[in-house]
Order: sequence, then C-alpha cells, then structure tokens
Amino acid sequence: MKKYFVILSLSLGLIFIGSISCWAASDWTGNVNLLYGTKSIDGNDYWWMYSQYGDHTRTDIDGIASQKMMGLSIDFGGKTWPVNIVIGIVKSNDEDTTHYTFAWSGKTAIKKIESSINELRFGVKKAFEVMPKIYPYIEGGLVSIKVEGKYNWDSDISGSWRTSDDGSVLGYWLAGGAYYLLADHFNLGFELGYSKGKVDIFDGDMQGGGTNYGLFIGYHW
Repeated sequence: MKKYFVILSLSLGLIFIGSISCWAASDWTGNVNLLYGTKSIDGNDYWWMYSQYGDHTRTDIDGIASQKMMGLSIDFGGKTWPVNIVIGIVKSNDEDTTHYTFAWSGKTAIKKIESSINELRFGVKKAFEVMPKIYPYIEGGLVSIKVEGKYNWDSDISGSWRTSDDGSVLGYWLAGGAYYLLADHFNLGFELGYSKGKVDIFDGDMQGGGTNYGLFIGYHW
C-alpha cells in the first residue's frame, strides 16, 4: 500500500480516537474499523494502448482482477439518530507479469501490468443488535474511484517500453456485514461489499469498482 494511504488512515484514526473521550460522555456513538481482504474487479475489461511503434494493441487485465485490499471506515452519529454517517477509504492493488519466449529466435520478453484503485466513500450506516453484542449492519452511498495503471514491456528484440494512465469516476457502493463487540469497545467482524464505477483508462473502459470482502477489527464508543 502506498505511503499516503497509511498516513491518511493514521491521521483520520487519531483525530476520531482523540475525540472519543469527549463523545463517550455525550450522546454520540460510532466506530473506527480497519479492514483487510480482497477486491475482485471485472477481468473481462481491457486496456488499449499505443506501443513505441504506434501500434494500437489490446491488453487483457484478468491477471490483476483479484487485488489485495485495505481500508479504513469511520462512522458516527447521535444515539437517537436512525442511521450513522460513514466515511471510508479503500485501497487495492495488484500486478501481473508474463514471460514470453519466441520460438523462431529464442529471444525473450517480459510484460508487466500494475493497477492501483483508490476509493473515497461517503454514505450512511444502519446497525441492528439482534443478539447481545452481535450487530449486523448495512451501509452505502457515493464513492469517488480513482484507477492508476502502468504497463511495462522489456524485450530482447524491441527493447524497453513504459507507459501509464489514470482515470476517475463518481459511482456508488453498498456493503453489509456483522461484528461482535468485545469488552464493550472492540469490534471483530466481516464485511461483503460492492462498488460500481467505469473508468476510461488506456482507451478502454475498466471497472474501478468491484466486489470486496474481508475481516476487520476496530474500536466502538
């Protein structure tokens, strides 16, 4: 994960945790959760790009369709509110390397593609206490999605070639899950979610959203 994601996550977490002592004594409630899991995007999408020779080539991205994911979610609201406000950041990335050997010459080539997807989420969350200390929940809202892509080609025949592109889109997200409350203040749970948003990158449409699932730990007040 990139350095700015860690810095932003820590900053937001410290700001909210620093306010918990004040909120806990009032009529406020909320959670700070750290999520780790997997994000699956549409591997049937593709990138189009111009090579160093001007060829317009198509590159499939199924090799980066399953990405490692990390996220930070913060929700808060009044104890009498019907829903909480939720803000979250989710980052995923992956890379795929393919090796080629040309039978007619014995020469080799390496193709490497990389993708990084950042989501900034804003919406509402509703939790239900179905059993003591067990809280299923649903949440959703708007999401700003940014996709960054890199393409590297190294060949004994044609040499090296590098290119990159990025794109952004405003979409929506939905998620649900459940958590168990430990010692009245610590969350342990799981989440399954979906985000939607097509991004124009490398002259092709790529699904910046996707299905994500994982486990989380957090703090409740």
